Amino acid sequence: MFHTIECTQLDFNDTTFLMSYPLEAPAVMASVATIGVVQPILVTGCPCQGKYRILAGFRRAYAGRAIGLETIHANIYPVEPDHLLSAFLLALYENLAHRAFNDVEKSLILTKLLYRFGCSRDDVIRDFLPLLGLAPHEKVLDTYLSIFTFEEALKAYLATHEVPMTVIELLSTLSAENRNVVFALLSTLKLGINKLKDFLVLLEEIAFRDQQTIADILAEPGIQAIFRHDKYSGPQKADLIRQALRRRRYPQLTTLEAEYHEQLSRLHLPKAVQLATDRFFEDDALTASFRFQTPEQLHTLAKELLRLSEQPELQDLFTLIQG
Repeated sequence: MFHTIECTQLDFNDTTFLMSYPLEAPAVMASVATIGVVQPILVTGCPCQGKYRILAGFRRAYAGRAIGLETIHANIYPVEPDHLLSAFLLALYENLAHRAFNDVEKSLILTKLLYRFGCSRDDVIRDFLPLLGLAPHEKVLDTYLSIFTFEEALKAYLATHEVPMTVIELLSTLSAENRNVVFALLSTLKLGINKLKDFLVLLEEIAFRDQQTIADILAEPGIQAIFRHDKYSGPQKADLIRQALRRRRYPQLTTLEAEYHEQLSRLHLPKAVQLATDRFFEDDALTASFRFQTPEQLHTLAKELLRLSEQPELQDLFTLIQG
C-alpha cells in the first residue's frame, strides 16, 4: 500500500542509494510532466526524524520536483541504520527488475558496494559483476571502478553510447589531460570503435617513443589545422589525422607506401588486374590477381600481362620492394 507524501519531505541531498546516471532523464521528465508519477518511489525513514531518504525512483522524484509536483506516491520501507547494505541491494534489485544499467551506473554501483557499504573485492567480483552482466574478473572490476573518476563529459558520453570494454580499458590507463583530448577525438570526429582503437594505439606508441603526452601530439599545428578545417567532414578529418599519425609513427613505411603507389600508378594497370605485396614490405614478391568471365577476356588479360612484363616500370617496382 503506497502513501502520498509531500515532495518537501524528501531529502534530495541524500544520494546514499542513488544509482542513476545521468540523474536528469528527458524521457522520465516528459512522462512525469504528462501523466505524473504513476509508479511509486521507494523511501525510508520518517519525517518526524527528518526527511525521507530516497531508496529507488530518484529520477521520478527529481522530475516531480522539477515540474512542481507538491505530492508524490511512495512506498515506505523501514531500514535500520546498520542494515544500509540490505536497503541498497533492495534498490538494486528494484532497478534491475525494469531496466538495464549503463556503464557509468555500473561503476557507481560497484564503487558504492566497495567503499560505501564495505563489501569485499572477492564478494563484489563473485556476486555483483555477473549480476551486472560483467565477467567476474579483477581486471573488469578495476576498469569499471576507474570510470567513476572519469571527467563528467566523458561519463555522459559513456552513459549514452555503447563503448567496448577494450576501449574503456585504454581510456582508464590515460591521464585526465590525455583522456580529455582522446574524448574530443571520439565525440567530435564521431569515430567508430575500430578507428578509435587504431588512433589510441598510434598515439600511445608515438607518446612512448617520443616522450610526449598524447595532448601534446594532438595539439601540434598540423593536427589542429585538420581539426579546424571547416570544409572537411568528421570522417575526412579522422582519415587525414590518422594518415598524419601513421607518417609520424612509421616514417619509413609510409614513405615506402607512397613510392609504391606512385610506381604502381605508372604501370597503368587495367581494372581487371591487381598487383599487391606484403603490407609491411617484408616480402620481395608481387602477387597478381585478375578477373575474367569469358575465354576471350582471359586471352586479352594474358596479352596485357605480357605487355606489363616488358615495361621498365615493373622492374622499378621490383627494385623498390626488394630494397
